[in-house]
Amino acid sequence: MLYILYGEDDFSLQEWLSELKEGADVQVLAVEKLTLGELLRIGGTLPFLAPRRLVIVEGLLSRFEPRGQSLE
Repeated sequence: MLYILYGEDDFSLQEWLSELKEGADVQVLAVEKLTLGELLRIGGTLPFLAPRRLVIVEGLLSRFEPRGQSLE
């Protein structure tokens, strides 16, 4: 399952993210140092001592924004 959290309401985003984290094996990644191969390998890893796995990639959408341009 894939969730993309995006928006200006940081409070609601953090609340929802906290709910997703409950009871999950959580790993947070920085997009600047991440390759597609690493993401696929990490995403395919089974959870450790938890019923599910949650991989958070911070700043992923910024990689797809044209340089020097903003959607706003």
